[in-house]
Amino acid sequence: MKKQFIQIKDLLTSTTVALISIRNSLRSCLKLLMIRLTSGGNLLNRRMFPRQRRGKSRNGSKQNLTYDMIEDSPEINTWLNQFSNTQQTTALELLTRLQFISREEYSKWLQDILTKMANEPCGLYAVRKFDNPIVSLWDKDGNLCPRPSSSLGSEDFIQSEISRLMKIGNSLFKDHPSLKELRDNKIKKIVLIEDSISSGQRVSDYVRLMMNNSTMRSWWSSNIIKLHIVSYSRTSNSVDRIIKSLPGQNRKRRRHLNEEKIEFIGELLHHEDYISNKWGKYYRNIRDLCESIKYVRSEYRLGYGDMMSNIVFHHSVPDNLPGVLWYNESKRWKPLFDGRSFPNWLLALLENNKNGGRRPEMQAMLRLLKVINKGIRNKSTMSHILGLDVPVIDSLISRARSAGFVGANNRLTKVGKEKIWKLKENANSISYDRSLYIPKN
Repeated sequence: MKKQFIQIKDLLTSTTVALISIRNSLRSCLKLLMIRLTSGGNLLNRRMFPRQRRGKSRNGSKQNLTYDMIEDSPEINTWLNQFSNTQQTTALELLTRLQFISREEYSKWLQDILTKMANEPCGLYAVRKFDNPIVSLWDKDGNLCPRPSSSLGSEDFIQSEISRLMKIGNSLFKDHPSLKELRDNKIKKIVLIEDSISSGQRVSDYVRLMMNNSTMRSWWSSNIIKLHIVSYSRTSNSVDRIIKSLPGQNRKRRRHLNEEKIEFIGELLHHEDYISNKWGKYYRNIRDLCESIKYVRSEYRLGYGDMMSNIVFHHSVPDNLPGVLWYNESKRWKPLFDGRSFPNWLLALLENNKNGGRRPEMQAMLRLLKVINKGIRNKSTMSHILGLDVPVIDSLISRARSAGFVGANNRLTKVGKEKIWKLKENANSISYDRSLYIPKN
């Protein structure tokens, strides 16, 4: 009996040694594989990463970088080579999670939004930041403070879009009207336009300057004017900050509450507790990577205000993106977006690969049906999960009902369930589990 026990013990010991040997061999092979992936300019191995359709977008018409595009770009490979071998897998994930909004897409979206608002006179204002401290947006004659001659980035592009809208000939729109023009044209809609709102600081500052005038405050308190904040994307936290910048306090005894006199209009609505919507299920790895790069100042590693946005406009690169992408104040770090400008080589790369992928309406509809299929009926909850503004959710549900996918009670019909399976079968996206390629010590 004792002899048999010793034999079993020896067998277990030898098995354990063999398993340890196999484990060490696998680790060595994995490290060699990572080195091969990042050497000789050949970043990707075709056997590990099957070919993606070129130009495929994760979210409708928004553009994303694919592995083919990354491999074909020497500029991106140069940026990636600044990371260690073990960091490059996560840096790849970061790049593929960026969403690029073209000038054409933003312009079309803005024109559509403003056209729907043109049922009465509107005063259009491009939100901007003032480098020189000023007390009010208006001078003593009620005219706007002059714009600086230097470029203002996104504000310049929005200004050009407003000017283009004026050329269409819609007399209900007024381009940055003065107080006199607001009064003479009986303008009650004050429309403030941004491309993206993260912390809400810039919009809040602009609102304070606009309201720091006795005439504007009088119109506001008398409920003569209302604010409409238009931005392609915004965060849920920014709304509270902007409302707090308005004159007066939200007391129940007040006849008109501030919240009733301001409207937020957008396409994307990001909730801070749903960061995985932006960066995927490996968002913690991406966040840790951004925080680990010491060549970027600590306050910018996750972007301005730690917003960690993933939206990049062709006309402007926001500072709320992770600093590894744009921070250029260190000689030891070369960002992709030097000077927060969109490089021509990246524009050409995206434009040459923009025709692939599922149609935007099919992508959005599939995401909505999948959420409803999980038993979610509340529109605010759908907004949290999908990262879309509530009016956009309303539009999607209306189209789903018209198509017979969803019933009046926001439940999937038999046709809707069949549509989910059909779209899954015809999906042209490929899902990767890149956690398999993260070395562990």
